[in-house]
Amino acid sequence: MADTGAMYEWNALPKLSERFDRAEFRVWVPECEGALQGATVILAGTNDCSLHVADDPVWRGWATSRRMALVGALLFNDTGSYDRAEEGSGRALVEAVAHVAAASGRAELASVPLYLVGFSQGGQLAYHFSLWAPDRVGAFVTLKGGRHRMPEECRRGDSKRAGEECKARGFICRVMDFLNLQQPEKTGDQKLPPGLLVSGGLDSGIRKKNLEAIAASAGTLGLPWVHAEEPGTTHEPAQSVRLAVSFFERCLGLVPEGEWERRLGAFWRGEKLDDLPDYPLQGRQPTAGAAGGNWPQLELGPVDVREVETMEFTASAPTRIEDAVSLEVVPDKAVLEARAEKTAQGWRVVGRLHAGQLPLGLFKGRVRLYPSRSGQPEFGFGSVGIQARVVGGVKASPPSLFFGGMQRGESRELVLTVARVGDSGELEWLGVDGAVPGVSFGEVRRTDAGLELPVRADGAKLESGKIMVRVRAGREWVLAVPVLGASQEKES
Repeated sequence: MADTGAMYEWNALPKLSERFDRAEFRVWVPECEGALQGATVILAGTNDCSLHVADDPVWRGWATSRRMALVGALLFNDTGSYDRAEEGSGRALVEAVAHVAAASGRAELASVPLYLVGFSQGGQLAYHFSLWAPDRVGAFVTLKGGRHRMPEECRRGDSKRAGEECKARGFICRVMDFLNLQQPEKTGDQKLPPGLLVSGGLDSGIRKKNLEAIAASAGTLGLPWVHAEEPGTTHEPAQSVRLAVSFFERCLGLVPEGEWERRLGAFWRGEKLDDLPDYPLQGRQPTAGAAGGNWPQLELGPVDVREVETMEFTASAPTRIEDAVSLEVVPDKAVLEARAEKTAQGWRVVGRLHAGQLPLGLFKGRVRLYPSRSGQPEFGFGSVGIQARVVGGVKASPPSLFFGGMQRGESRELVLTVARVGDSGELEWLGVDGAVPGVSFGEVRRTDAGLELPVRADGAKLESGKIMVRVRAGREWVLAVPVLGASQEKES
C-alpha cells in the first residue's frame, strides 16, 4: 500500500554565519523490498511550508512505486533569503537526510540521489543545491524563481575561482569544438545533474529574464538542462509540478520513448496535462481559511545573557480558521516551555524564555494552527510569527545596518552606536565577531552617546549577514546586528 511507511522529523538550527533562521523537515520512508533508489525533495516558496507533502497520498504513491523517500520542508528567514545552499540551507537538508538514514535503518538513504523540485525561492534552492553538491543530486526542477545565480558562479568551495575556471573551460571547449578536436576533461569538477527550468508566460520580467539567461548559459556550457515556459500563467505552480514529475521519470528512464517530448510540447502550447495526477506543493489542506493577525512585539528585559534567568511572555493573535482544534508552538531554542489556549479573540500563547540562550536582539518563533479534519490534526497548516525584542544592559542604534541601492563601484559608510542602558557600568569595547562579505570596520570612537563603530560597505562585494558586537558594561554583552544590502546591478 502507498501509505505503508514511517515518518521522521528533523529540525536544524543555523550556525552563526548561516543565512536561515530555522529549517524543519518531515521525511516519509516507504516500506518496500530492496534498497531505496532516491529521495524526492519538495520545496515551497519563500518562508512557506511543504511539510505536509510527506502526508499526501498522491506523492506517497509515486514515491513508493519509485522506491524513494519523500521529503517536505519548512525553511524560514526573517530577511526572506535562504536559497544559497552553501550558506547553510544545503547543510541542513543533507543533515536531515543523514539523520533519517540512521534512525530508519536505511543506511543507503545517506547517499542516494536527491530529486529536488521547488517553486519560487524553493526552486532557487533546488537549483543552487544542485550546483553546490552535484554528486548528491539525480535531477532538479526550479519552477518560476527569479534570482538564480549563473552556473559558472556556483561551485562548491571558492565560487569566484570556480566561476573563472568554468568560464575559461567553456571558452576552451568552444574553440576545441570549432577545430574538431577532442575537448579536455573537466578536472576537479563534477558533472552537473539534469535540470528543468520553468518560467511563467505572464510572470515578472525579472524572473523570466533570469531563467532565460540561465538556459542560454547552460546551452553554451553544454549542460543537460531544459527550459520550458508555461503560457498564460503568472507566479503560480499551475501545471508545472506535473511536468516536473514527468521530467524525473524521464531521468529515471521510466517514460516511453517520445512521451517526454510530447508532454513538453503540450506544456509549451498551454495544453492540459490531464493524463498526470495533481501533485501539490504544500500538501492537501482544507479550505476553511488561513492564519491571520500579527503577534505584538514584546519587550523582555532588561536581561543578562550571562545568567540563567526566565521570564514569562504572553501573545495573542486572531485566526480565520474557525474550526481549528489545536495549536502547537514551534519556538526558538530559548523557549523553555509554552502552551496555547483558544479564546474568544483568537489564540493565546504563554511561555517562559531562557535569557542565557538569547543574544540581545530579536527572538523569533512560530505557531502552527491545525484545522480539524476527521479528527486528524496533520491535515492543514498555518503559521504565525512571534517576535520579542530582548533589552539588555547595552543597545545598538540603529539595530540593523541597511545599505541599499548601491552601484557596484560605490562604497558607503554607516555608523553603529553602542550605548549603555541604565546603570550597567563603564562601556568597554571588546570587538566584533562574524565576517560579512564586502563589509569592513573603522576605528572605534568614544562619544557622549557611547561607542561609535564606522561600518563601510563595498557595493561590488556586499552581501547580507550578521555581525556580533561584543562590549563590556559591568559584564560582557553581545549584540547581534544584521547587515542588509544589495547593489542595483545584483538585483536581477
